[in-house]
Amino acid sequence: MKFVFCYDISDEKKLQKIAKKMEKYGVRVQYSIFEVDTTFSNAKKILKELEKIMDKETDRIYVYPIEEEDFSKAIRIGRLESINVI
Repeated sequence: MKFVFCYDISDEKKLQKIAKKMEKYGVRVQYSIFEVDTTFSNAKKILKELEKIMDKETDRIYVYPIEEEDFSKAIRIGRLESINVI
């Protein structure tokens, strides 16, 4: 299954830590947006790791699951790495 992880982190050091973690799991498609190919249980584990870094009072992390069939219909324009571009 594919997941889109997006985040808004207020502290620069925490932002860098979260970005480094996410680079291990997925492909960066925007500054704070990653596409991750994993299972639902692994996505929850990743989120738990990120939760330890973030400040719940000021920061936000969203995770959106996308079925493979729907994900393959995504329209992407421009330079993307490791992703098919139309």
